[in-house]
Amino acid sequence: MTGKERPVDRRSAARRARVLSRRAECVIGANGRRFHPHAPSHGYSTYTGWGCQCDTCSADMTRYQADYQHRRRANDGEPLGQRAKRQPEPLPPTELPTAA
Repeated sequence: MTGKERPVDRRSAARRARVLSRRAECVIGANGRRFHPHAPSHGYSTYTGWGCQCDTCSADMTRYQADYQHRRRANDGEPLGQRAKRQPEPLPPTELPTAA
């Protein structure tokens, strides 16, 4: 089956149209970065969304990422939000009676 024979996925076509229309509404800032002025709370970037890229939001996101990396390094590579497995403390050695 070639691409010409493949049926059109209406959901992906609708999503692509939404993304392109949102990008058309973008405002280009003085630094050349795009941002969407109507995005709620400046619309931080997510996996599925491009978010706001104004100077204030970019600085906040950079600060957040630096803090996150610092916390990960301080946690010795353990995933955040999970407790590190604690090893039980060794019991003090007991003196065994010797046979006399």
